[in-house]
Parts: sequence; C-alpha cells; structure tokens
Amino acid sequence: MTRLFGPMATAARLPQSPGLSSLEPSPRNGCESRSADVMSRKLIVNADDLGLCRAVNEAVEQAHRQGILTSASLMATGAAFEHAVDQVIRLNPMLGVGAHLCLTSGRSLLPPAEIPLLVNADGTFRHGFVSLLKLMRSGGQDAARQVERELEAQVFRIQAAGVAIDHLNSHRHVHMIPTIFEVVQRLSDQCGGPVVRVSTEPWFPHVRSALGRRLPRFVSNAPKNVVLKMLNRQQGDERSSHRVHRVYGILGSGCMDGATLSTTIRHLPVGVSELLTHPAIAVNEPLQGMDAGDRAFVSSLDRVRELEALVAPTLRTTIESTNTALVRFCDLP
Repeated sequence: MTRLFGPMATAARLPQSPGLSSLEPSPRNGCESRSADVMSRKLIVNADDLGLCRAVNEAVEQAHRQGILTSASLMATGAAFEHAVDQVIRLNPMLGVGAHLCLTSGRSLLPPAEIPLLVNADGTFRHGFVSLLKLMRSGGQDAARQVERELEAQVFRIQAAGVAIDHLNSHRHVHMIPTIFEVVQRLSDQCGGPVVRVSTEPWFPHVRSALGRRLPRFVSNAPKNVVLKMLNRQQGDERSSHRVHRVYGILGSGCMDGATLSTTIRHLPVGVSELLTHPAIAVNEPLQGMDAGDRAFVSSLDRVRELEALVAPTLRTTIESTNTALVRFCDLP
C-alpha cells in the first residue's frame, strides 16, 4: 500500500500567516483565523475540477485573484494537472487546495491490470455514478480494494507534487456511495484529517432563485440531490461534518450565475457553509482526458457566466453587507 503523507510531512509547505480578513484569507498553511472567528457566517467558495483542463485552471486563478474564490479541488487524473500545480497553486499561496477524486471520467492512474473492475482495457474509467453504485453493492471486497488503491494513488500524486490537502471530495459526488465514502474517510485519517465533503444540499434558498432559465437546471439536479440525501441517510446521517455544516451548489450545478450566488449568500444561516462552483474561461484548446459529458460541461457558456459571477463586484458587496467571512477548509478549527 502506498504510504500517504501526514499533514506535517508534505513537501513545499508555505509560510504561516497570523490571520485573515473577511475577504482575504491568509496563506494556506498556518491558517489561524482571528476575524473569521468573530463572524457568525463563514463561507468557503470552492471550485471543483482544477486540473481538468487549462480553461478551468485559468478560471480558478482569475476567480481567486479577482473574485471571492477561496479554495479549489485538484484532479490528480486531469490532463492539466501539472499546469494547475505549477501555474495556479504555487503562484497563489492563499488558495486552499484539496483532492477532487475521480472514478468516472478520463483515465486512471493505476494500470488496467490492477483495477480491472473500474476501467476498460485502455485505462479509461468504465462507470458512471449509477453503475459504480451497483458495482459497490455487488463487487464485494475486490471492488472496494480496487477503489481504495486508485484513490490512494490519486491522493499520493497530489501530495508528491508538494500540495498540502485540506479537503477531499469527488467528481460527480461518487464518494457519497457508502463503500467509497468509507474509503475516502480512511484516506482522510491517513492524511491528518482533511475535511470530507458531505454532498447533500438544503432545498432552500434555491427554490427562491429557481426561476426563469434556472428552473430547468434546478429540476434536472433535484433527483441527484434526492439520491445523495438517501445515501447519506443510509448511514444514519453519521457523515455530517462537524466543521462544515452545509453545502450549496448541487441543485444549481451548471447554472451558478450571479443571481443564484447572491441569493445563496444572502440567505446563509449561521455556521460554516461550502459553496461549490465550476468556473471556466472560454475553451480554446483540445479537451483531452475526459468523457463526453465533461467536454460538454466545460465547453458550456454557463462556465464563463459562473466565472463572471465570481468576480463581480456586486457579489463582494453582498458578502460584506451580510457580514460573511470568506475562509478555507484549513482555516477551520
């Protein structure tokens, strides 16, 4: 089994900072938050899919430097992984970084012979969410072991690049499948306890913003949220994070425009919330290392609109007016 680094053994750690303001988090290691502690609402604004392609990488950097993005989840299997590490993470030490584990798109890190239940002969992942759920229920220990080996390889690749991981989640929320969640929780324990996302979203306030062109997206995402909630309840809601109290961005996934983001922020309850986003700039590169669904998703103009929303001055004003502290996972006690 590959040995994973603990929190103090990761290479290329960055200098500690004494604190952060409500709009400007401190460098990613050290992460003691004084001003966030006195504010009743804390918000992590996270971008999934960092490393998937350069269009995503460039949008993440722009949303972080010019907007409200505080965190990003890095795909070890992404075609632009090295670009993300060299040109985004290392140049932006205030960006929190986690692992975006993948079992449904692109190619695995391990060779097909080692994980034949998960990939085709060419190494591409063979399952979507539903078929992966079925495999985990019928494949027994062999399937679980293969998942653990592949996900462990993905975490190790990120750590070996000198990146300190402060959270774990997954592409298309597959870690919410009970057996896979147990694997990811073990990986978290081995890495010193980075936060594992619990991918279920409250129905409100998105019902308020599910109007006009956003309504079809809300309706199409609602069954996904129902399934994720059911999977979570199968565990007796034992997965509920004591550090992040709620997650937003599942129901609005694919259409997190300015109105949706503003409505969500204005109605945040007291506590720690994560807002997950998927920004990208206009794609002008061949999209490799992903399936057709990801290519369509990344190429959508909604990705550009999401980026525009994240950098809009009006959203920053909303955060200030609601006395919301922007933080990262590593800022949480």
